[in-house]
Amino acid sequence: MRVLYVDDNADLADIVTTSLTAENDQFEIETATSANEAVDQLTADIDCVVSDYNMPEKNGLALLEAVRAEHPALPFILYTNKGSEEIASEAISKGVTDYIQKKSDPSQYAILANRITNAVEQYRAKRTAENTKQQLSELTEETDDVMYMFTADWQQLLFVNSAYEDLWGRSVETVESDPESFLDGIHPQDRDAVISSMSDVSAGQG
Repeated sequence: MRVLYVDDNADLADIVTTSLTAENDQFEIETATSANEAVDQLTADIDCVVSDYNMPEKNGLALLEAVRAEHPALPFILYTNKGSEEIASEAISKGVTDYIQKKSDPSQYAILANRITNAVEQYRAKRTAENTKQQLSELTEETDDVMYMFTADWQQLLFVNSAYEDLWGRSVETVESDPESFLDGIHPQDRDAVISSMSDVSAGQG
């Protein structure tokens, strides 16, 4: 995981880098000492940005805005010793992924490493799902057959093609927002059999 750590205190940046890599040897950490330098270093290979708040020229929130302008979904963690509800609220409104206050306790690095890992894994999973959905959409656009993909527990609809709307007269958005309503399109006499088949698939029997 490639992490860009931004802090105008170079000594602290070294400490954070050493501590985070000790917590997770999968981290590859690059550092920047200003928001402008961070923007210059930001590439498609960066998986997460971790930034201080107090920095000269541009603070962490200004950097967050710049990152969001180019990378709307990239994980961005504000990691700062200047904690306040006002800053946290503004960060959330600007699309921050997480907000962590710096502490003197060394255990903070385990917490930060865990937050980074979780944010990156969720980001990658979402990006993979979006790419898969786009590929499936392109492959199934010309067919009249309804094609769909659920999560293993049937609680989330990952994909359904446009033929669903033609066959059942309900929008794709409707079933995406309420996956269980997919069963409404099944004839009542067939519904129990479909539910049973879905349960078998979830149990690895299908």
